[in-house]
Amino acid sequence: MTELREVLEVHAARRAAKKIDDATLQLLRAAFDNLAESGVEGHFEKFLKFDDLFHSAIHRAASNRKILEMIRNLRDQIQWVRVSNAILPGRVVESLAEMKLVLEALERRDEQAAAKAMSVHIGNIAKRFQTLSGGSKVSAA
Repeated sequence: MTELREVLEVHAARRAAKKIDDATLQLLRAAFDNLAESGVEGHFEKFLKFDDLFHSAIHRAASNRKILEMIRNLRDQIQWVRVSNAILPGRVVESLAEMKLVLEALERRDEQAAAKAMSVHIGNIAKRFQTLSGGSKVSAA
């Protein structure tokens, strides 16, 4: 599932960089800045809410209904992975920094940078989860 999620999320980020509208970018920027200013450590629920908003906005902007359905299905299946990953010390701060790079690439309409930043973000989630699960090759997304 990790590889499938990365392929879909990277593709969605690349497409979203071309298609995302200014209003959605402004919404994401305001939500990101709000969370960053309040500090993410200790604001676990706020982070997860932003994470949902962030990824959902990218998925919608990608304008591919089938990919959107597949990603939603994967995210439903791996909700426990997201929560487990987010509670790792320092992971929320790292994740927010990774999401900032994706957001900045979207704001520049830079497809390649958005895809690369999303690949790093999803890849780090997978790596940290593998560490959490004792290094076993668990199929986490």
